[in-house]
Amino acid sequence: EPEDFSELNLVLSTSAAENAVTRDLVPARRVLLAAERFPLTPGRAYAFSVRVGDTHRWSEWSAFSKPLSIAMPKLVCPDGRLYVSTPLNRKVTVEWEPLVCEFGRVPAECIVSLVRLPEGHEEASLRAPAQGAEGAEQFVGSYRDGAAPTQLGRPETSRPGVELALAGFEPGQRYAFVLRARHDALGAAQFDFSEVARSPHFTWEQQQDEEWSTAVDWSLPVPVQQPVAEDLEESSLRWQGQAVLLSWPAGLLAEEDSP
Repeated sequence: EPEDFSELNLVLSTSAAENAVTRDLVPARRVLLAAERFPLTPGRAYAFSVRVGDTHRWSEWSAFSKPLSIAMPKLVCPDGRLYVSTPLNRKVTVEWEPLVCEFGRVPAECIVSLVRLPEGHEEASLRAPAQGAEGAEQFVGSYRDGAAPTQLGRPETSRPGVELALAGFEPGQRYAFVLRARHDALGAAQFDFSEVARSPHFTWEQQQDEEWSTAVDWSLPVPVQQPVAEDLEESSLRWQGQAVLLSWPAGLLAEEDSP
């Protein structure tokens, strides 16, 4: 019997018609247990014991089974690389090959981080922020891959990806994008995200081109009051009551550099 265990009793009702008969004509019970019926925690091992009985009496508990480890299959990105597009309007698109495990493609939760590499390290590990570096890692986006599970080897039509609005770069510093993921399944939320892909590192330039140095104005047009003739203003009734009439241009011309 395991030394450290928590007991869970599950009562199952079966009939004689559900028995599987062996070659020796000895009835053998076989029961399928749905994982949702009892709280199995991924990452832990479990042993099972059984006893049989009816309303009046029960047998002794059987010996424990061999320990069964409840584990999540490892998620991997086939080439382990993030593909980062050219900046456009202060945004970039980050893509990667669909994540798979030993069973094929499965739903997954993903987060993208921007990591500042420590100085003096040509091959820095991105599995943890640099020690002693403030703001070494910055969360920049998330993605939930809810695609239906597929078999290994099945071609994909497109790569998953996210569009990221970036800010906070320091001139002359080296950076890289990192993709971390975990299974999108019941009980998986307790696990940490693990690194599955990264981009090649790059150095942020001391001076950026006009695309990055020009501020982007995301504000909406400001309503303006339409001028009216003085004689109409004197006889106007629009100032009576609690309502004020505001007007603005019916539309704006579309420009190539408009956001």
